[in-house]
Amino acid sequence: MRLAGKSIPGHWTVIANKPLVYSQVLTGVGWPTQYTEAKFGKHYRDFGNPETDGHGHSMMSHWKTWHNAGRDMQWVRDRWQFLREAAGYITWSLDNPELSFSKHGLLYGETEAAMNDYSLYCNFPCYLGLLMYAEMADSIGEMEYSRNWKATAGTLKDSMETYFAADDPAYGKIWQKVGFYHENILMTLKEYAGFDLTGKLPDEWWLRSLNTYLKEKDLRPDYFGPVGLGYDHGVITQTAMLLDRMDDLTRWMKNLAHLCYAPRLPKPYIVPECASVDVKRGIIRRQGDIGNGYQQAETVNTILLCAGIDDNVPGILRIMPRLPENWSLKVSAYPVIVYSQGAGKVCRISLDVSYPEKGRQEVYLKADSGADLENVNLRLGPFKAGTTKVRVTNSGRAKSVYPCFESGDRAWVWIRIPEIKTGSHITVIAINPLKSKS
Repeated sequence: MRLAGKSIPGHWTVIANKPLVYSQVLTGVGWPTQYTEAKFGKHYRDFGNPETDGHGHSMMSHWKTWHNAGRDMQWVRDRWQFLREAAGYITWSLDNPELSFSKHGLLYGETEAAMNDYSLYCNFPCYLGLLMYAEMADSIGEMEYSRNWKATAGTLKDSMETYFAADDPAYGKIWQKVGFYHENILMTLKEYAGFDLTGKLPDEWWLRSLNTYLKEKDLRPDYFGPVGLGYDHGVITQTAMLLDRMDDLTRWMKNLAHLCYAPRLPKPYIVPECASVDVKRGIIRRQGDIGNGYQQAETVNTILLCAGIDDNVPGILRIMPRLPENWSLKVSAYPVIVYSQGAGKVCRISLDVSYPEKGRQEVYLKADSGADLENVNLRLGPFKAGTTKVRVTNSGRAKSVYPCFESGDRAWVWIRIPEIKTGSHITVIAINPLKSKS
């Protein structure tokens, strides 16, 4: 593919099997674009409307597939040509602003997440994608590519920090030009750094994300679904979870369940693209593209985040459920990657957990098949804010007292389980508050 006499590296567009549908069809009925015949000649439609956020998310998906395959070096070697081209597209875009419309050290986008502008939603996944690809390059000794991609990621990070940072008179330090409907840093970062984001962002980035969340929350109605269940309701609900804002989570997960269940309509259990809501009369009506892939995916991701099974960091399995009040959750044969002597292996686990009732919480965890579980870090809670200690019993063994820490609007406890043999299980019981004699 060429534009103005220059080759364009391979990149993702909105629809994989219809890569030019935006530029060759939708622009003809009014979709905004800067790619015109006057600027680029007769082949001006050949670039397509850049799907910048989709490009970054696709890179992240490749890293995730590699990670879930046990970080196999041969997997990277077999795909190196295409991995190199995908990362190269980002550096090409920054180096060729006359063709890509890159500006401010940022990537430009013409699809829904940017709409002829520069958005956090588009740039942050590309930043993470470069870091992820650098890891794959490191794994096969391609150090020069790794250094270049890390340097480009650093450029994007500095540019995002400069261009998207803003001060709000009511909320303080926030992010501006977030794209779509909500700031997406935390929910995107979790796919790389895991579900415990403590210390995974610079303090100022964390503060800006928190304040942006609070502003977006206050500007929206009680129901978050009307604009889109994935990029609206899903994004802000996952952000609430990652911030441990459990009161918000309880309300919005209940609403999400209502929005995805229409008992008197065909296919009653399906995710709609959006919804009409009459809050006063309690009427909810699904609408839009029923079963839309993005909305379905982020709804499933929201539910999985409630379970909190996190194997993103090699050698560490974290299980940190974030359940809405009075909810319980059961997971069977869920695949996780277990690392032993540097090699990854799939293990399937079962989890049964309930929200603490009257200060008592029970968690059942089993290693179903594949490999023993080692170094399991289990987070218990949420307990009432101000709780300082809880008593924990692990499969009937002697009770231990653990200190709590506060995150969001609740208190939590981390415990470590050294090992669970394949085919065996543990039952952990946490009780709060402690009795005065303890």
